[in-house]
Amino acid sequence: MTRSDINPMPFYYDRYINLVPDIGLIEAFQQSLETLQNLDLEPYHQLGDQVYAEGKWTTRQIFRHLSDWERIFCFRALVTIRDVGASLEPYDENVMADNSKANNHSLEETLNDLIRVRISTISLFNAFDNHDLMRMIQMPTSQIQVLAKAFTIIGHQTHHLNVIEERYMPLLKMS
Repeated sequence: MTRSDINPMPFYYDRYINLVPDIGLIEAFQQSLETLQNLDLEPYHQLGDQVYAEGKWTTRQIFRHLSDWERIFCFRALVTIRDVGASLEPYDENVMADNSKANNHSLEETLNDLIRVRISTISLFNAFDNHDLMRMIQMPTSQIQVLAKAFTIIGHQTHHLNVIEERYMPLLKMS
């Protein structure tokens, strides 16, 4: 199934989903994994814990944020597919980032965790059939297709890598 099979396109999550090419889901996951595996970490090391504005996350916190939310998104999909899920409570991403202890770990450790999560995610979604992917996840205030949640995971990564490129990398030129 591809991005164009998402119906209806969910409000809010469309900003992430539309960042993903209209290709097969597993192919899109594989491409996103390769992006992570091929990141040039040297600029990230040069950035260290710099942030572009007060209260923003470090790049390690961003990577931890991605792995945390990928785990949450996968859990929501899994409980829906296994028919044990109901509306799940929302989580505050800033509280999660503040409590992630991401800055206590090396960039490599944090990125490797995200890569391992992505490999697990690919395995999980590879086990779902088309009927599963079309099912609706009950969110706290709305519903979203399992397929849309999968493409959200990929687009969420793209969004944050774009933020790093646009807002963090210019800090290196200012140093």
